[in-house]
Amino acid sequence: MLLRLIGIFVSACVLAGCQSLSQYEVELNQVSEAILSGQLDDALGLHERRYVTANQLLYFLEAGELYWLKGDYDQALKFWRAADQLVQAWESLARLDTGLIAQDVGSVLINDKVKSYQGYDFEKVMLTTRIALTHLMTGDVAAARVAIKATHEREAIIERFRERQALLVAQEDTQISYRIDDLNGYPIETIDASELNSLRNSYQNAFSHYLAGFIYEQLNEPSLSAPGYRKAIQLKSNHPVLRAGLIGLEKRIKRPDDDGYTDLLIVYEEGLSPAKMSFEINGLVAHDGAITYVPFSVPVYSARSELPQSSVTVADDVIEFSPDIVDIDLMSRRSLKDEMPAIIARSLLRSGLKVSMQSAADDLDESGAVGDLVALATIVTESADDRSWRLLPARIGVGRVLMDRGTHHIEFRSGSSKRSMDVVVDGKYMLLFMRRVGAQWYVKQVFFD
Repeated sequence: MLLRLIGIFVSACVLAGCQSLSQYEVELNQVSEAILSGQLDDALGLHERRYVTANQLLYFLEAGELYWLKGDYDQALKFWRAADQLVQAWESLARLDTGLIAQDVGSVLINDKVKSYQGYDFEKVMLTTRIALTHLMTGDVAAARVAIKATHEREAIIERFRERQALLVAQEDTQISYRIDDLNGYPIETIDASELNSLRNSYQNAFSHYLAGFIYEQLNEPSLSAPGYRKAIQLKSNHPVLRAGLIGLEKRIKRPDDDGYTDLLIVYEEGLSPAKMSFEINGLVAHDGAITYVPFSVPVYSARSELPQSSVTVADDVIEFSPDIVDIDLMSRRSLKDEMPAIIARSLLRSGLKVSMQSAADDLDESGAVGDLVALATIVTESADDRSWRLLPARIGVGRVLMDRGTHHIEFRSGSSKRSMDVVVDGKYMLLFMRRVGAQWYVKQVFFD
């Protein structure tokens, strides 16, 4: 049996090593650098070369983000709908099967990267949120309503699945536990900050629920709008702009269409989500009655960097603006922290199997050639899964103000960087979207009657 495993292991390494085991972050560097320089067509061309079957979901997610920045909403929706179909397939399994906890043989034997990327929970929620935002940018509020409703349903599926998963884990033998603290040299502070631990979970975010409130409000559905604003406040209670959304709802609903004012919602996004890297450590593995050190790898984020202070002024008046109602950088780290015990357990199991295969290969082949091949394959495959939806922003903010219709001078500031423009304000409602990536500013707007 072990000899057969050796054959499978070496063959799989040869077949999978070139593409699915490559470093995702390294591959994405050129794409992100093109975005930072404003070369979106170049970024799309580079992205086209990165398609790998195991990364199908990521390919669709990143392509949708690139087309969104270009303002090609039809293409963005095309890719995000394709991504959503893959997530819906996961949901169908998650409704019934806690066995999703178990990883396939390739994950345990070779590397987590050989399994199809299923997305972090917060990425699944952000997907339907971005689909809803895209429909808003095309003026299709009814379609945005369908997408934002799917966001609520997705959160409920994830919540129930994680509850069943936690119950199953609690029922298992807990004599052996794997803790981040046991990993010698691992930078625990990157995924164990107090602000990270204060998050309710790794998937719900205030922006998705605030956007739901805004969509339902436009459709004159205050009974659905109010819960959206209320949930956003529960998730980020220290942001006045969120509380104002709920407090002023009744007055805004009763506001006449022809009063000469526009309810302007500003959505501001900044940066890129954090990059994961592979971190190698030594773990203790029992083999033939002895304890030996074996190298294995786990994902790690670099130290969290502070984003600059941001503000919005209209005609020299600073409006109420919260630049960080969603901190995707923080949510990414919380997701990794939640998954780390399972990642460590799989890594140690994988290392133990590789030690056994190495020993068996040495016993079976006195020349040492097979053992050397297994050793080489072990080195090639020992890399942590660094995949994630990297083109998401690092944080999302909102501002909201009732403005008289006409042309207004608006200025955004983010640290030493700023973007000034004259904006035509019109319609009963208006959405102004801005995203800063490096020195590049992407600006889009849409009116609603």
